[in-house]
Amino acid sequence: MSSSALSPEAEEAVTHLNKAETPKWREMRDMLLEKIKRLDEETPKLLAELKSVSESSFQRSLIIAFSAVILGILRAGVLLARIARQARQTESIVSTVAGGNLSEVIRAGGHDEFGAILTRVAMLRNR
Repeated sequence: MSSSALSPEAEEAVTHLNKAETPKWREMRDMLLEKIKRLDEETPKLLAELKSVSESSFQRSLIIAFSAVILGILRAGVLLARIARQARQTESIVSTVAGGNLSEVIRAGGHDEFGAILTRVAMLRNR
């Protein structure tokens, strides 16, 4: 409906609704302004909470990372000690057999490189 088809009173009412402040509009504006004010007041508190949570999360991440590194180092130490022990045992048996003592009992059977070496030394000794 075009504005030229409206009566002067209807045109005035449309103009009033579109341009003037109505009670409902003032109520909505006041509600929005209150909400904005409340959010503005809560913002510093929320930012402080967020910073606190962020810092504690960062500290937990550092603790977890440090723990993982320590556990990795401990695990590597245990593995290296085991490998060194197997290397000493294998070296001792090979030296004994190489020195001519063929009565040495060779317990081969490992599935790693040292087990393969001992298996071959046992095969050599049994020839």
